[in-house]
Amino acid sequence: MLGARNALSDSHYDGEVVVVDNGSTDGSGALAAAAGARVILEPRRGYGNAYLAGLSSARGRYIVMLDADLTYDPSELPRFVQELENAATWCSGTGWRASNLAPCRGCISTSATRCSPACSTGCSELRSGTPICGMRAIRRDILPRLDLRTSGMELASEM
Repeated sequence: MLGARNALSDSHYDGEVVVVDNGSTDGSGALAAAAGARVILEPRRGYGNAYLAGLSSARGRYIVMLDADLTYDPSELPRFVQELENAATWCSGTGWRASNLAPCRGCISTSATRCSPACSTGCSELRSGTPICGMRAIRRDILPRLDLRTSGMELASEM
């Protein structure tokens, strides 16, 4: 949470940090709130439910998504926003999610006019030759077109 806040402070971007507490029992929601995040409580368990709650609660023009476990480097957040400002509709970092050994590198961006959101991940993985990681950014205005619905991990594929 602090990494995301620091990335915003160090850049020229203004933004909020939203944390979705999806039934944690370790007090992480309270820690995030104490650090200045807006915490959304989502009682329905599941990765997809947590992301859907966060997406519907976020107020910004652009939304950058990453897990709170620091698997991905929050200092990359400005690069993702820059891709959206450069007319991308969404972007995802590339790389493996594995104990911070190989963080997301770069950003693959896609315009909706070139590839539909449903096939973008597959197109990007073929183009880059590497799996798409969980750090993603999206323009708020295209969220309704995605019509996201799934409650579990399959939300990443649906997106």
